[in-house]
Amino acid sequence: MFGLRYIWKNHYKTETMGPESTISTGLLHEERLKGAWLSITFRWMLVFLATASLLFGHRAFGFEEVVHRPVIPAAILILSNVLFLIAHKKRYNPRFIGFAGATIDVSILFLIVDGLASSYDPLAVTAVSVLFLLPAIYLVYTFRGDKGLMYYLIGFSVVLFNLVYVRHYLAAPELFTANISLAPITHFYKSFYLALTGMLCIYLQHSITKLISKQIEEKSHKAELDAEVTLEKEKNRFAGELIEQEKALNRKLAEEIKKRDALAKKLKEKEKLVDSVISNLVGAVYRSVYDATFTTKFGSEKIFD
Repeated sequence: MFGLRYIWKNHYKTETMGPESTISTGLLHEERLKGAWLSITFRWMLVFLATASLLFGHRAFGFEEVVHRPVIPAAILILSNVLFLIAHKKRYNPRFIGFAGATIDVSILFLIVDGLASSYDPLAVTAVSVLFLLPAIYLVYTFRGDKGLMYYLIGFSVVLFNLVYVRHYLAAPELFTANISLAPITHFYKSFYLALTGMLCIYLQHSITKLISKQIEEKSHKAELDAEVTLEKEKNRFAGELIEQEKALNRKLAEEIKKRDALAKKLKEKEKLVDSVISNLVGAVYRSVYDATFTTKFGSEKIFD
């Protein structure tokens, strides 16, 4: 569910999510979009299950008042979820949307709980369903990748949980003290359970982030190694091309030397031929410069005779 972390050289700014983890802003936005989609899906499922449960309760047990009371909160939840869905389709997901969603989810939950406790069942203020539903909300918001949002969600939900309890406790303290499941000490442990569950979700978020960061570092390191290997291959290819060019030049030079040697051999043979002709002539052969004294440059041996 989480994305991957890249550093600045991969064209993204970075955003710190904890003391030991950094994930790119671009990829963090993608993962928060995934978390937002998970929240939207969870709300639709919650609306469906709540509607089905209330209709079943109405038909099976005649709880007509219970069915009518959550209509407005459910409508608010559906409307807000439609707006969140439109924003998600446009890939618009600033942080305030997460905080707004958390506020709406928890407020509607405790609004329904408060209404049920006021008009139907005081036990609803500490109902087991609330104790299971809130951790589920914590888990859903964990995947938004926003630690600040998680702290807000946990604190806000625990405060509302206790405010609703205190309100009904002050209205009928004898009922709450007479029932161990409603006693203040029991409620304190339930509040502690909610806070602890939320902190575990924060730790889960932190652990996932560290895991992703480690995976990205390994991938980045692997990418660097691949780049080095590619560079070495290019160097070797270039060196091979230079070696081939050098071999070609050496072959050409060898051919030139061979041609020059052959030409020198021919010249030497001609010299021998000329020397042989000159030495067998009857008379002398000489070569003089056409100057004032006719300087002699060459004279055959016959000149002495």
